[in-house]
Amino acid sequence: MTVTYQTTELPDFSLQAFASLTFPHYQRLLFLPTTGAHLAVVARSEVPVGLALCRVNPHGNEAVLLSLFIIQNERRRGIGSSLLEHLRTALAERSVRNLTVEYSTRREQAKVFEKFLARTGWSCPQDGTLFGLHRVAKCFEYERFGHPRWNLPARFEQISIAETTETDRNSIASAIREGQVPEKLDPFWGADERVDAASVLLRHEGQIVGWLICHSIPVMPAVLRYSRLYTEPRYRSMSLSTRLYLTRLHRHATSPLVGRYPRFLIDIPIAFAEHRNLVLRHFSHLLDEVYYYRSSERIITDP
Repeated sequence: MTVTYQTTELPDFSLQAFASLTFPHYQRLLFLPTTGAHLAVVARSEVPVGLALCRVNPHGNEAVLLSLFIIQNERRRGIGSSLLEHLRTALAERSVRNLTVEYSTRREQAKVFEKFLARTGWSCPQDGTLFGLHRVAKCFEYERFGHPRWNLPARFEQISIAETTETDRNSIASAIREGQVPEKLDPFWGADERVDAASVLLRHEGQIVGWLICHSIPVMPAVLRYSRLYTEPRYRSMSLSTRLYLTRLHRHATSPLVGRYPRFLIDIPIAFAEHRNLVLRHFSHLLDEVYYYRSSERIITDP
């Protein structure tokens, strides 16, 4: 942890005092020395008023802004800009090339944050991921839901992710390395938050040909995130992605999972137009909310 500390009347430096200014799942970064995190904080009259937190990637050439927060009555005084400038200086000393930030348009402050980015030298925000928030019970209003016609075709078998063999895992890893499967669709990503009871791989004639992987969301504990959908291109004329979605949603809605996760979140990178169009075509009228994750970048040092 690298700390840039700016204060007027807080003589006893304590990171604990600033923990409440960031998200609960980032607070641990304040107390771990080897996470690659950089922090800038500011206090006034012994009260913490602002925090900016970023993390440098393992290669050391890029960083991600994880959290920026100023308490309500201290906003519009240039504190946010000052904190980011302190971070920029610290990152430049480490030869970090750029700093990126991702944020949700669902948050009320998104438009204000985008104006702040424009004022402080960040690039024009770009949509990266489409999210659709849905109540599981509402799925029963969909005419295809539970209909036998949309079951998986014969000889396609769903297996739990826990049942995958070393051969399966090596085959998937090889397909990702060779560019046959996008890295963003890696089924073994995010194992700490993966919900194995809801995550399946699709096997056909002994080969893994697709998957639908689900994750929990620490800040939305009643929501199950449908975050990794993939089917091999040669089978997509069979509407395999749609069938896999519908069979897993039906399982979700009719199993004990619905008690723990009464809502689900569909998560699709904008670049994957086929999956995005599938969701918007079949489910848009059932979604409670549709929003995007956007990203912006600020150059720290020239290459």
